[in-house]
Amino acid sequence: MISTAQKYNVTISMMRASKDHRLEMPAFHHPYAKKTYLQINSKSMKCLQDNHKTKTVNDLIHVISKDRLSPTYKCPERNHGKCGCKSKATELLSRLDDSCNPKKETPQRHNLWHTQRRIEKYSNADPSTSKVLFNPDTRSKHCLLGSIRIFGKTPGYKSNDRNLFMRTKTPARIDQHEAPTGRKTSIITDGSTIRNGWENASAGIGVWYNDDSRRNVPLKLNNDKNNTVSNTRAELGAILEALRQNETDDLEIESDSLSSLRAICTHSGKYEDLDWLGIKNKALLKGILIRLRTRPAKPRSNG
Repeated sequence: MISTAQKYNVTISMMRASKDHRLEMPAFHHPYAKKTYLQINSKSMKCLQDNHKTKTVNDLIHVISKDRLSPTYKCPERNHGKCGCKSKATELLSRLDDSCNPKKETPQRHNLWHTQRRIEKYSNADPSTSKVLFNPDTRSKHCLLGSIRIFGKTPGYKSNDRNLFMRTKTPARIDQHEAPTGRKTSIITDGSTIRNGWENASAGIGVWYNDDSRRNVPLKLNNDKNNTVSNTRAELGAILEALRQNETDDLEIESDSLSSLRAICTHSGKYEDLDWLGIKNKALLKGILIRLRTRPAKPRSNG
């Protein structure tokens, strides 16, 4: 199995990790540990494995908290001293990447995340009949194996394209310097294409606030070799332009494209689970999701 993994350059990548998933990850030889070298034969490591029966990250936290909560608690290995089990468990926990550390929230916790009641309210909501409040929470709601991919985007150690000095991209964060105004703004977006589906097709998008508003935007989309313009692409481009213009107001976006609204509000999680394989207009959808999840104000959609 190891030779097969080396042959196909298999790497592990986690899409979204909930707190339960992080707790069930292995304590030793964690795939997302910053430092992979471990002194397995040390006394503290043997004590964690043999006496404390430590296997998962949750077990590490249990060793640390048990020592904190009970001052009279004594480790079975009496001679562990200052560099004993507690300090070793703390060291192992600090090695973990932020995306898998249960002590840190990644993605960034925000008060715009939906509560359980709101999740149930909008889980089956249809944008064509009611307003849908977008949930920027990207934590996985699947089982542990459902959030892990073995063919990750990060090149493996045998890849010729791997750059050892390239920094890993940090996840998108909410701009804390931009304070939401609390002002509600309604925007109507629309897109249309002439000669839809043909090579000489041309499209235009519009973002409308109100009559004679200076913020009303009409734009033209030209056809190119890589991206053929279409009605759906024009509708998504109009929504993306509306999000670009306003990041601090509570937006209510109204669009007549039901497929675009469902792709954003309903099917985006499924697209990410598929790693966007076979999804059309994925570049526009990714740009919309990034702006929805990192803006400090509330976005609503209405068909």
